[in-house]
Amino acid sequence: MVFTQDEPALLIGKNVSDNLPWTIEGLEAFPNHKITVLNRWGEEVFTITGGYTNNWHGTFKDKKLPQGTYYYQIDTGETGKKPILGSLYVIR
Repeated sequence: MVFTQDEPALLIGKNVSDNLPWTIEGLEAFPNHKITVLNRWGEEVFTITGGYTNNWHGTFKDKKLPQGTYYYQIDTGETGKKPILGSLYVIR
């Protein structure tokens, strides 16, 4: 991921599987973060406010999500900063 001067220096993983959780390195510097993951229809399949510990394995309501592309929004909680938007891939 390429960052502009206004974005935090996060290293955001692009793949998720049973054995590989979604990783976001550097997030601990933003304790007030909010993460949302949506499917291709815009339905929320994962959300967490603060405390994400790189432990999401692509599940929704304790069931594995189908393989495919999902979209995330990461709000770092910094006043006046735009959320970080991107995509990730669930591998089955």
